[in-house]
Amino acid sequence: MLLSILFLVAGIVLLVGGSESLVRGAAHLARLLGMRPFVIGVTVVAFGTSAPELAASIGFTLSGQSEAAITNVVGSNIANIGLILGITALLKPMPVARSIIRRDAPMMVGISILASLTLLDLRITRLEGAFLTVGIIAYVWATYRLGRVDPESIRHELEREREHGLDLTPPENPKLVWRNLGMIVLGLVALLIGSRLVVAGAMDIAFALGAPPALVSLTMVAFGTSLPELTACAVAARRGEPEIALGNVVGSNVFNLLSVLGISALVSPLHAPNDIWTHVWVMLALSAAALLVSGPKRRIGRLSGSVLLAAYLVYVILLYARDYGS
Repeated sequence: MLLSILFLVAGIVLLVGGSESLVRGAAHLARLLGMRPFVIGVTVVAFGTSAPELAASIGFTLSGQSEAAITNVVGSNIANIGLILGITALLKPMPVARSIIRRDAPMMVGISILASLTLLDLRITRLEGAFLTVGIIAYVWATYRLGRVDPESIRHELEREREHGLDLTPPENPKLVWRNLGMIVLGLVALLIGSRLVVAGAMDIAFALGAPPALVSLTMVAFGTSLPELTACAVAARRGEPEIALGNVVGSNVFNLLSVLGISALVSPLHAPNDIWTHVWVMLALSAAALLVSGPKRRIGRLSGSVLLAAYLVYVILLYARDYGS
């Protein structure tokens, strides 16, 4: 138990440090490449913080536990919206750009519905996995093409950020691209190692306390593999980069559904547990809620964050009550 606690603490330290490096490098790189921070959030940051889900799901698949691979993805997406977006909004209310409401969030909801349809027969075949994998390639390409802005807009954005105390490297200094890429890679490595330590420690502690394996898969593993998103979003919000925080949640959910499920199914066809649709409906409901909570003011405030967080906590409590009650 002591070793498991040490793993847990060491993992959290790596997650926090890795997130700081990742967000700092991504924010600078967005300017250097002439891109909106949101685009970096839904590509580089989102893919990097979704890597633990991909590694865990492939590991489950190779060990013949494909049910855990699917529940890990669904549980992680539920945690991303309810827990992570909720906590981030509580830390710092987030303005929501018009393009996110009109395009990016609806795209996340649509992809959530589309990916869920592959589970109608409680399995994901290799063909369906290939379809999902092609989908993530198309998503990244479309996001990149739609997210570029002109240098003059970037310059004005930098001026506004300096007025708010942010010190970001001007885009006309391309020599720092490699340094920022190095910060991103270093952050991703720390996130991967940290998430593995956290999951290993948390799983050992959960089993030592007698928690049911199904409950651990949907909550403990999902929460552990979502910790990179939580720490990255918290750091982004604290550093005044709400677009990266919101883009990370949207992008992570899309990457989880398309790349994690898709690549895992390509490795071996996945079989879902019989009650998977109970959790899929929760995921879809929270995905729709993420689109609606910003309201006409285009802002996710602390009240909306409280609602999302409360919904997640109720979901987890009901899971515990169901498993221990049976």
